Amino acid sequence: AGLFDGFTDEVNCGELTNWDDYALTILDPHPTRPEACIKADPENPLCQIVGDYTLELNNLSTKKPFAHMAEKCPSKCPNYSKPADC
Repeated sequence: AGLFDGFTDEVNCGELTNWDDYALTILDPHPTRPEACIKADPENPLCQIVGDYTLELNNLSTKKPFAHMAEKCPSKCPNYSKPADC
């Protein structure tokens, strides 16, 4: 049971980046924002109450989880580029 039901032993969280985590389709791409969020930052589709900069999560909830995801994906600075299938 859980988010990775069916392949729980085939997902290595140490291989996932922050982008991998928020790109997974386990998150609601269009969350309902409380009034406090809208008042604090009306243009932000997410909820951000404070801060000088707006956090933007590109590709939010666009990648379906699969077994062994991101285990063999390269990522080297300074661009941290990786192939489209990673």
